Amino acid sequence: MASKRQSKTLVFSYKRFSSKSQGKGTSIARQTKMARDWVSLQKGMELSDLNFTDSGISGFDGSNVRKGALGQFLELVRTREIPKGSILVIEQWDRLTRQNPMDAIPLVRDILKAGVQIQTLYPEQRYTEQSTRDSSGMLLMQMVFTLLGSYAESAKKSDRIRKAWQIKRDKISKGKPVKLGKLPPWITQNKETLKMEVVEEKAKVVKLIYDLHCNKGWSQYRILNHLVDEGIPPISEKQRNSVGHWHRTFIGKLLHNEAVLGCRNLYRTEMLEDGSRVRVKVPEARQEKLFPAIISKKLWEKAQVNTESAIPRGREGYVALFSLGMLRCARCGEKMLVTYKGDARRWICKGATQRTTSCTNTGSYPAHELEMNFLRYVSEIDVSKFGDNTAVQKSVSNLEARRQRITQEVDKVQKSYDQILTNMSDPDLVHLMSTWKKQERSTSVKLRNLSGELRDVDIELRNLSSSTQGLRQLKRLSSIIHRMDWKMVSKDDRRQLREVISGQVKRIVVYTYRNQEDFPNFRGKRKEWVKFLQKGRLSPEREFQKKLRCAWVEFSNGEWRILRGIEKYYDSASHAVKEPRRVRQWDWE
Repeated sequence: MASKRQSKTLVFSYKRFSSKSQGKGTSIARQTKMARDWVSLQKGMELSDLNFTDSGISGFDGSNVRKGALGQFLELVRTREIPKGSILVIEQWDRLTRQNPMDAIPLVRDILKAGVQIQTLYPEQRYTEQSTRDSSGMLLMQMVFTLLGSYAESAKKSDRIRKAWQIKRDKISKGKPVKLGKLPPWITQNKETLKMEVVEEKAKVVKLIYDLHCNKGWSQYRILNHLVDEGIPPISEKQRNSVGHWHRTFIGKLLHNEAVLGCRNLYRTEMLEDGSRVRVKVPEARQEKLFPAIISKKLWEKAQVNTESAIPRGREGYVALFSLGMLRCARCGEKMLVTYKGDARRWICKGATQRTTSCTNTGSYPAHELEMNFLRYVSEIDVSKFGDNTAVQKSVSNLEARRQRITQEVDKVQKSYDQILTNMSDPDLVHLMSTWKKQERSTSVKLRNLSGELRDVDIELRNLSSSTQGLRQLKRLSSIIHRMDWKMVSKDDRRQLREVISGQVKRIVVYTYRNQEDFPNFRGKRKEWVKFLQKGRLSPEREFQKKLRCAWVEFSNGEWRILRGIEKYYDSASHAVKEPRRVRQWDWE
C-alpha cells in the first residue's frame, strides 16, 4: 500500500486572490475545486495536503514571492523538499504572478529547471522544461504573451487608480469637496453635499480624553480604566465590532492625531527597487481645515509635550527571550506584557492593566528572574527521558485520532460544498440562488476553519516527533548562556535563543502571586495552609504571597513542567500537580 502511494506523482495546488473583498466570494473555493477535480481525472496522481494559499496578497508587486505562500513553495523547491517530477497546479498564469515579464520569466524558469512541472487549468496546458525548450518556441511564446497580458492589465489598473487619487488630491488641495472613504471616528460625511459633520457624542469622548490627559495629567492607562469604569463604549467602529473594548494604543494614537485640529495628510504609494511598496506623505496635498476642529491648537501641543515626557527610558534595544503571546496569565488566560518599573523589566497581565478582561491580577513577575529560572531549568533537563512517558504517547494518540475525525469531517463538508456549487450552476435551480449562496458562504467558512484546525494538528504532531533534537539545542544554548554574565549576552545571542525557545515552548503560564485558592491540595484546608506558610517563614496574614509566584511551561511535545520561583518553598511540587488542567481551560488564541 505504501509503495503504491509513493509511486504516485505529487500535485501541489497554489491559490491566490489580491484584495480582501475577494475573500468574501468563492475565489479560493473555486480554485480548490478546479484543482481537486483535475487531479481526480488523472491517473497516478495524488493531491498534496500542503496548503499554498495567498489571501489578499498582490502578485503584481511580487508580494506573494517575498512574503507569501508562493515564496514558501519556492523555498521548498530550492531545498529539494518538493520532489522532482511534482506538478504545480494553478488556475491560470495570473494567479501565479502578474509581475513584469522580466521578473516573471525567471520565476517560472527556476520552478521548471528544478524539475517541477506547471499545469494551468484555464486553458488546460502542461509546461515542463523540455516542452518550453521546443525548437518551434510556440509554447514558450504563448506563456510569455500570457504573462505580458497579465502584467499589462494590472499595470493599466494601477495607473488608473493612481491617476484617480492624484485628481482627488488636487481637488482637496484646492479646497473642493471630495468623497473620502476612511474618516476619523468622530467625523461623518454627508452623502449628498459631501460636507464633513461632527458626531457630537463621539467628539465629547475625544475632548474628555484630552482634558484628562492635558489638564489633569492622567496617564493613558488611567484614562483607559476610567473609560471602562464609566461604561463608555469605544468610538472606533473597528474596536467596537472586533474586540469590543478600549485599547491603550488607540488612546495614544488619538493624542497624536492631527485630525482633531481638522488636518488631513494624504499619501501616495511608491515602489522600491526590491518591488516592495511604501506610503509616502504628499506635503502639497495636506489640508489644514478639511474637518471641523474639536480640539484647540494649544491643547493639542500640550498633549504632545505630555506624551513625549511620559515615554519610559531604557526600552530601546531590549530583546525578550519569550515572544509576545507566549506568556499567559494563569488567572484569566490573557497575554502578559513587558512593563518597566525604574530600570527593571517586569511581566504584567494585559487583562488587568488594559482592562481587556475582568482579571484582578495586578502583580508583576520580574523578567530577569523568569528568564534565569527558565534557563537554569532547561540546562538541567534529562533529554533522554524527556517526552518518553505515557502522557506524551497519549497526546500523540489523541492528536492522531483527532486528525482522523477532522479529515472525515472535511471530506463530508467538501462533498456538501461541491453539491452546492453544482446546484448553483444548474439553470433549473436558479430561483433558489439566494439560498445556495448563503449555504455556500457558511459551508466555505466551515471548510476553511476545519482546514486550519487540521493544519494545527499536523504542526503539533510534527513538533512532538521532532522535539528531542530541538530540545538538545535549547539545553546546550541555555547551559552556555546561564553560566555567562547576563549583561555580556549580545542581542543576536538573545534573538537566536528566542527563536529556539519559540520552536520548543508552546506557552508559559505565569502566577505573579498566589493565595490559598491557587493550590488544589490546600482548598478548604486553612490549618494545613497556615502550617505550610509558617514552615516557609511566610506571613499567614497576607492574602497574596508574592514569594510563591511561579510559572508553568508547556513544551511543544505536550509536557507541562513547573518553574519554581524561590526554591526553598518548593521541596515538593506535588501540591500543584493539577494546575496544568486548570490553565488549559483558557482560549489561548
